[in-house]
Amino acid sequence: PFEARKVINRGKMAVVLEVEISELFNCRGAVPSSCSQATVDQGLDELYRRGVRSSLLLNKFDNPLTGVRFDSGPIGVLINAANRDSYGSFWDAETCQGPESDNTIETVLPPASSLLSDLLGQLGVGGGTLPAYPPAPHCNTRGLTELGRHTVRRMIDMGMIVNPDHMSQRAVDDTLTIAESHDYSGVISPHGWMDPRNWPRIFQLGGMAFPGAGSAEGFVEAWRTYRPSK
Repeated sequence: PFEARKVINRGKMAVVLEVEISELFNCRGAVPSSCSQATVDQGLDELYRRGVRSSLLLNKFDNPLTGVRFDSGPIGVLINAANRDSYGSFWDAETCQGPESDNTIETVLPPASSLLSDLLGQLGVGGGTLPAYPPAPHCNTRGLTELGRHTVRRMIDMGMIVNPDHMSQRAVDDTLTIAESHDYSGVISPHGWMDPRNWPRIFQLGGMAFPGAGSAEGFVEAWRTYRPSK
């Protein structure tokens, strides 16, 4: 933050380098053969040497660190199929027990979806082979793994920004609990890929959260709804 302030005080934009990738440090699969605490530690050290000070633990797929927040709609059908390729299985969801939720999983293709059907076929998923899910609201059953918890704690020890966007609700809750136990303010949700009902916990820590990209009117409306009360 001190380096950023020097740049800002010169009237320039301070840029923080961040990594956002589905298979961080090439960690993939439910039971990975080459992903360990040593892998994570070496990967974070390498990112830090390269000037990276912020990272997500995933993007679109479940991985050995954490579960993902689902994508809705037809694109979510495709990403679910790709999750099977990356993680080894389709998303696993339950009906949420609390007020916060992940996005709703779509399982039915729209009529004009020949392109999507072709893409699914390339991933080895034929028509009618997607799993059935319980009633919405949907929550991923997969949260932070022990390796994921280690990753978050190591990032905190290094003074890096933890970005919980794209994590499942279960993982977001785990991550914020870890940050709270360390009284750590370096938590930012910069593009709103989580349930905004988590934002007050981020604000309480001293972190930052913003609505996702969209219309100016929608951005302002979301900010007015969820902005800090004090």
